[in-house]
Amino acid sequence: MIELPTITVGILNWNSREMLAQCLESVRRQTYPAINLRFYDNASTDNSVEFVRAHYPNIPVCVFPENLGYSRAHNHAIRETADLFYMPLNPDLFLSPTYVAMMVQAIQAHPRVGAVAGKLLLLGQDGRPTRRFYSTGHLLARSRAPANRGHKQDDTGQYEQVEQIFAANGAAPLFRREMLDDVALDGDYFCEDFFLYGDDQDLGWRARLRGWECWYTPHAVGYHVGFGSGGIRSFRVQVQFTRNRYLTLVRNDRLRDVLVDLPYILLYELIQQTYWLVRSPRRVLAHWLGLLEAVRALPYTLKARRQIQQRRVAPSQAIRLFVVSRLW
Repeated sequence: MIELPTITVGILNWNSREMLAQCLESVRRQTYPAINLRFYDNASTDNSVEFVRAHYPNIPVCVFPENLGYSRAHNHAIRETADLFYMPLNPDLFLSPTYVAMMVQAIQAHPRVGAVAGKLLLLGQDGRPTRRFYSTGHLLARSRAPANRGHKQDDTGQYEQVEQIFAANGAAPLFRREMLDDVALDGDYFCEDFFLYGDDQDLGWRARLRGWECWYTPHAVGYHVGFGSGGIRSFRVQVQFTRNRYLTLVRNDRLRDVLVDLPYILLYELIQQTYWLVRSPRRVLAHWLGLLEAVRALPYTLKARRQIQQRRVAPSQAIRLFVVSRLW
């Protein structure tokens, strides 16, 4: 009998009590049997921990004394496990029964596949699955704006091919532990300077620079609320969104590639700021505060950049293959 590789699924929760049962049950119903499910909580105040302990007593629970954000919490989770694969899972997401099995099949197709993304569809306001995409993986836009393939498009069969993508969205990817160890900086897998947003793009970019591949499989289907723990409208999230976009670029990009795409980057900034100046001046303020925070973080970001660039093995053209001519 062939022994299946074990997978740690780490659910990271912050005040998502109403969505936990659906998420946890979807993991328990997986056809793939070799899953170690663990629950991590970022100091929730909505009785999430009490709910899990009462209804799922066999699931190990780790409660952090404060909100560590996405990166620090998942780094802690990865260090706790020795399994061959790690899947971070957002609590506002539930998986089809074969999701993990299909992800494992895709990641084992080739030893240099370091990460896999599945087909994530949006849940409607009524909680029912839709046929609109949340993500089929990350793009690298010429504007360097964070972009999910297919986001909010109707699923008409346009993403039914198993194919390489730039990086995996952090909501429910599957990572090879060997890849995570290879790209870690000073023992950190995700950049702990990123509280939330941009951490998955940064990790995927570093993996690409180290010669790892990322694949998308349409056979692994999940359903995602999106922004289930705070939302993109949060002022703090908007600050982080801008800050980490620029820090990701500083850490991973090459100056000559930035110069080539500079018209797209500047045009994106112009259109975005004009739009928000009319719609929400508060968001313009968040953008500029994010930019200021990025400047403040430059000294240690440049130190990380030197490490990343010294360790890169992929030529520039290997990254440029995934650059798409779009603003967002």
